[in-house]
Amino acid sequence: MKRLFFFKLIFLLGMLCLLACGGQKQISDNSIPITKNPKLLFINYTLEAQEENTKKIQLINKKITDGLVKTQSHKFISQPNVDDIKCVQLDKNYKTIHVDYIRNPLIKFTETTNESLEFSRQKHILKKAPISLKLQLHPEAHYLRLLVITDNKKSTTELITTKLD
Repeated sequence: MKRLFFFKLIFLLGMLCLLACGGQKQISDNSIPITKNPKLLFINYTLEAQEENTKKIQLINKKITDGLVKTQSHKFISQPNVDDIKCVQLDKNYKTIHVDYIRNPLIKFTETTNESLEFSRQKHILKKAPISLKLQLHPEAHYLRLLVITDNKKSTTELITTKLD
C-alpha cells in the first residue's frame, strides 16, 4: 500500500517538473514563409511632425535584394502604443499579409547623470526623424503601408503606401 502511494507521489512530482520546465514562449502566427528565393527590403523615410498632431512622411529610397533577415530588428515591438507606427505588407489586392510595429521615431530618450551622480531619463520630442527599415518581404507583397496608431490603439491614420517593384 505504501509503495503504491510513493509511486503515485513520485509520478505526480515528475509530471509537475516536466510541465513546469515546458516552454513559456508563444509562437507567433505572424511569420513570413521562407521561399526558395527570399527577398529583403531596405527602405528609408523621413517623418515630420506638423501642426494639430498630424505627421508628414516622405520616401527617401528603397532597395530590394535577395537574402534573409538573420535576427529580428530591435526596432519592432509587440505591444504598440498611441503614436507608434504600424508597418503593413499588402498583396496586389491590398489585403494585409504581414504586420510589424515600430516605436514612434519622433520620441527619443536619453540617460544622463545629475549633480548627485544618479541616472535620470529624459524624453525628447523631435520635429523630424528618419525611419530606416530592414524587412523580410513576404513572397506575395506588392505594397508597404505605414500607419500611425491613434487614440484608442485600434484606429489608425494612413501615412504612406509604397509600391514595391
